[in-house]
Amino acid sequence: MIKSRTELLKLKEEIKFLEDGKAIFEEKRNILLKEVMAIVDEIEEKRKRLNAKVLEGYKTLSKAIMEVGEGRLLKESSGGGKIVLSVAEQVFAGVVVPKVSFEFEKEVVVERGEGIFSKLSERIFREVVELILEIAELEMKGWRLAEEIKKTTVRINAIENFYLPDYREKAKKIEEELEESERNAIALLKSWRLSYAR
Repeated sequence: MIKSRTELLKLKEEIKFLEDGKAIFEEKRNILLKEVMAIVDEIEEKRKRLNAKVLEGYKTLSKAIMEVGEGRLLKESSGGGKIVLSVAEQVFAGVVVPKVSFEFEKEVVVERGEGIFSKLSERIFREVVELILEIAELEMKGWRLAEEIKKTTVRINAIENFYLPDYREKAKKIEEELEESERNAIALLKSWRLSYAR
């Protein structure tokens, strides 16, 4: 069955739509890749800070043990502050990612006098907890964005390797059929002219 020019135009519009969609998906993938790379860099920087804080915390903790004794330090720290933690969702490039917020119930006040190292070590370890939570949030965001990159890549590959070749092949066949019908029509007209001319 011979296809019409309308069907050919419709197919060409669909090909253009697929090409535009592919370009949008590629742009989205690039944005996500840049964000994941920025997250990796930020995690690396925060891990370095975390390691330094942990070392600083243990040094201060050993001084606190020497200052007030292990028993008293354990007793003081057992009534320690609680963390109010909440996880909300935010959207980045169409991907739902976590937004972690936290707050300590009571503030640590470091004053001169007895127990300064115990208070100082408590403050440092609170900073350690903050860094751990920040890193956890970044890692979760990174994993979710990486999953979206995989999905987007699958979509790009499907368009590039399946849909576009299929639609282009269909358009090519329709063009060939239309050209063949035009040649046949021209040949028929020529044969009519020759038969009428005699």
